[in-house]
Amino acid sequence: MIEFLFLLTQLFFFFNWSFKIVLFLLGLKQKKVEYGNPKFYPDYHILLPAYKESNVISELISNLRKLDYPKDKINVYLILEQDDIDSIRVAKTIENSDNFFKTIILPNTQPKTKPKACNYTLEFIKPNLTPDSIVTIYDAEDKPETDQLKKVVYLFENSEKNVACIQAKLNYFNKKQNTLTSLFTIEYTYWFDFLLPGLDKAKLPIPLGGTSNHFKANRLIEVGAWDSYNVTEDAELGIKLYSLGYKTLLVDSTTWEEACSKIIPWIKQRTRWTKGYWLTYLKYLRMRKKLSLWDRFGILFFVGLTPIVNVLYIPLNILMVIFYFYSPFNFSKELIFICHINFFIGTSCLVISNALSSIKRKNYDLILIAGLLPFYWVLHSIAAARAFKQSITDPYGWEKTPHGLK
Repeated sequence: MIEFLFLLTQLFFFFNWSFKIVLFLLGLKQKKVEYGNPKFYPDYHILLPAYKESNVISELISNLRKLDYPKDKINVYLILEQDDIDSIRVAKTIENSDNFFKTIILPNTQPKTKPKACNYTLEFIKPNLTPDSIVTIYDAEDKPETDQLKKVVYLFENSEKNVACIQAKLNYFNKKQNTLTSLFTIEYTYWFDFLLPGLDKAKLPIPLGGTSNHFKANRLIEVGAWDSYNVTEDAELGIKLYSLGYKTLLVDSTTWEEACSKIIPWIKQRTRWTKGYWLTYLKYLRMRKKLSLWDRFGILFFVGLTPIVNVLYIPLNILMVIFYFYSPFNFSKELIFICHINFFIGTSCLVISNALSSIKRKNYDLILIAGLLPFYWVLHSIAAARAFKQSITDPYGWEKTPHGLK
């Protein structure tokens, strides 16, 4: 029985790493899109859910003012909680003579989550939406490239009618702050520049990022918008859109974010993300009849298995070291040899592909740092263990990620 369970964990690891390598290779074959100016500029509604972000709100508004898009077409909503006194105070003091943004104060109700804030605001702005309106989300520390909105509109104009969402790429502006932010940057480059394009090439559902996803407003409302209780509402919405026949595209534009620079806040953030992925996968099991066998395969290996492999990473490492010297369970030598080969090749392939992904953004200084990823994945394992525990004890708990850390 123990031998069977161990072999099962090895199969989880094998399918997880091999699937990601296939996606990486598919992501290498991206076609370059030549963007032009849109024929028509629809109204853009930008949602800015923020909680206890008083130290970065001013800079956020400043970044959004730089967007190259007709200002009379941009509607910005700064969404704050009633008990966030400092952020409300800062919002009132920001120069807003041109009414560039409106402040939305949320009612003091549960759940206090980002998707709940977005859903509330979407209901508030419904009367102002037209059939052409676009809705997007930016996080409190975001710095989108100035032409992002124009590129999105151009892509919508030149895409199929069933395209409901366009996801921008995310990366980090503080990659050199410390080793943790460097590793986080490598991971995000690998994820948004290669794995998500790989999913697109494979015609599989794309779990959205938490920011810079641009929606056709009518489609967003039609599918019921976000799940207010899901702590990784972006991934859940991406799969929901796909299951209802809508497509997500990726735009060649980057939003720069702040990578979490301290270990404890990073673990809390990753706990929330992993918990959300796992709960999203469990929710997907209830709507699987709407998806093909190929779609189910992709969701299983990209969304379902990732949290499982992460939580097993530390135990697998420990067992690999123990088995190098002796087998306490009397496993056959052949099985131990195969497991060592699987673990070594899988880890090596993932490290190398992550390192190579840095070349695309000319982050040559991060290539050697990628060798530290196995230690970074230990943090993933700790966060995954917390995530599985919270899935039972606190499934809707939202551990806030602080920004502006030094």
